[in-house]
Amino acid sequence: MTTPITFETEPCGRCGGTGRLEQYGHVAGGVCAKCGGSKVQLSRRGRAAHRAYELALDARLGLRADQVEEGQVLNEDGRPRCIDQIETETTTTGMAITGDLRTVTVIRFFTRQDNGRYGSAHRPESRVRRYDPQVEAEVAAQIAARYSGATLAAPAT
Repeated sequence: MTTPITFETEPCGRCGGTGRLEQYGHVAGGVCAKCGGSKVQLSRRGRAAHRAYELALDARLGLRADQVEEGQVLNEDGRPRCIDQIETETTTTGMAITGDLRTVTVIRFFTRQDNGRYGSAHRPESRVRRYDPQVEAEVAAQIAARYSGATLAAPAT
């Protein structure tokens, strides 16, 4: 699903809206690191609206990775992913000789979609979002009504 809201942009302040910096042609082919080659960046109003949108979505749909259950549908990379399997892995890393050891826990979510197996890894305390397009549309409408840097996107035909 595409985002039902757009945010105000302006030409990138680093590359001047060209998407490239010739003096850095030897680094990533000269693609501007600030705009990623898109030639634009969020304006001040667009940034404020985008931040409010993300916070509102997290408040309504967010949960900790260690609260996810099999069968839940998450919004990962803007796409719905139904979680089929969850694995937890705990490892110890560091240097034993110096006593600098720490335990790291990773939660892996797996789903069988797109003709293959998709997996993502998260720390237990990291935030993920449930997938609910109706809530996303409600939040988008609220933010667009409240912030001048946001506009509701036209519905797809």
